[in-house]
Formats: sequence, structure tokens, C-alpha cells
Amino acid sequence: YLKNNLGRVKTVHLKDMEKNKRKMTEVGTGIIDYAGIYKICAEADFEWVIIEQDDIEIDPWQSIKISLENVKKFRQR
Repeated sequence: YLKNNLGRVKTVHLKDMEKNKRKMTEVGTGIIDYAGIYKICAEADFEWVIIEQDDIEIDPWQSIKISLENVKKFRQR
């Protein structure tokens, strides 16, 4: 779906999920292939990345820091 609609992508909304639990986790630490998704999105002219974390088991600021650092790594690839 994403590859077929690249011209329409302006915002990318990121969430991730733990492997063995049905629980959200920091972006880049779970089962979602964000390196692959970000590679596809790099072909689009997107303007915003939104990081969402529903269930936080650590300090919220630490959680967003982990997710943001992982998103930055995806951009560098």
C-alpha cells in the first residue's frame, strides 16, 4: 500500500510492538521493520514523523529519547 501511494504520504506515524507481548514498545525496539518502512518513505516527500507510545514502562522522556534516536538511525541508512 505504501509503495503505491508515495505521492500522498506527508506524515509518517510510528508505533512499535514487543515480540512476545501484545504491548507497545519504543520505536525500533520491537517487531516492526522500521528500517524497511523508512527506506520506502524516503522515496516520498514526507514532512513529519509522529512517534506514538501507548504503554510506557520507563520514564516517558527516556522512552521518547530511545524512539527518536532509533528514527534518526533509520534516516542515516
